[in-house]
Amino acid sequence: MEIRSVVAERYGQLERCYGHCEQPATLKFLNADGKQVIAGYSCHMAYLSRIIIYSDSLDLHESRDTIGGLVGKDQEVKEEDVRIASRYPWDFDITTGDGQKLMMVAYWTQNYRRTKSEEPNRTALFLCEGCRAIFSQPLSERQVLCSGCRSSRSPGP
Repeated sequence: MEIRSVVAERYGQLERCYGHCEQPATLKFLNADGKQVIAGYSCHMAYLSRIIIYSDSLDLHESRDTIGGLVGKDQEVKEEDVRIASRYPWDFDITTGDGQKLMMVAYWTQNYRRTKSEEPNRTALFLCEGCRAIFSQPLSERQVLCSGCRSSRSPGP
């Protein structure tokens, strides 16, 4: 079983954007290849609802470090904010096989933040529509591109 193809097939459907607009959010892969598959859900305004790591096996501390490295210094990621679960054939409506665990999943959402502030200008994370980099900006901003993509697309002098 190739984890990336299972994730694309089974988790590629629209989700709801949590903590931002409640509009549809789509799954986007954040890494090219590797032992782990890292993805995120973002809405049409680029708000990053969730980061998910899929792998054969996962460690809580390493998963937190991976997510913390992705979100950067603007968001604190604590181990208690990262949820880890096992996925079995029945989770995917697969009836073949021996019933053994297919993969593990670690996920983190911005809604786990400690300060449940509803301040419209609080800093939030977004997923660049251009390069898929994670960037922060005030929640009230409407920018869907990171500063690097914005500067490369801006007209010269």
